[in-house]
Amino acid sequence: MKHQKKGDKTIGIFNAKKSKRELNRINNKKLNKMEVINEVCKKILTITDKEVSELREVAKGQEEYHNPLKMGTTIKQHKLGEYNKQVLDKVLELKELLISGAEICK
Repeated sequence: MKHQKKGDKTIGIFNAKKSKRELNRINNKKLNKMEVINEVCKKILTITDKEVSELREVAKGQEEYHNPLKMGTTIKQHKLGEYNKQVLDKVLELKELLISGAEICK
């Protein structure tokens, strides 16, 4: 472990004072994260009603799956169907939120 020198603002082995280069790198990572979030939001806004109905059918099929010889698979499929249904509902909720936010910004 690095020892503290007189006047050095070191916390453990990390220097509290960051170089300009390191700060730029951190800011670029933040920008990249915002770009990723922006891309995800754009993709969510492009989801069509046809895709939503197809995804609902898949989730319904998973929930209704039944095979008496494979009860473990039946349980997994049922849980997966419930999960996928919840995710789809949240994605649609986010889509509505994004649309309302876009209307505010107009």
